[in-house]
Amino acid sequence: MRVRRAADVSQDELSVRASVHRTEISQLERGLRVARIDTLIKLAASLDATAEELLAGINWEPGESRRGKFRESDG
Repeated sequence: MRVRRAADVSQDELSVRASVHRTEISQLERGLRVARIDTLIKLAASLDATAEELLAGINWEPGESRRGKFRESDG
């Protein structure tokens, strides 16, 4: 959402540019869905951004005796 807003692009416009349903974009932005690699590439190219920029602030926390999980970084 951060990159999309900085590019001044609506979810509807991004959905057309990236050939991804607007509902999926909403779910991705709200953390309800995890993007496939091809979707990540489409979104990055449609926003003139890198995949790294879209993933900034997302970290993987490895599990020891429990499953790992994604979390937002503090910075």
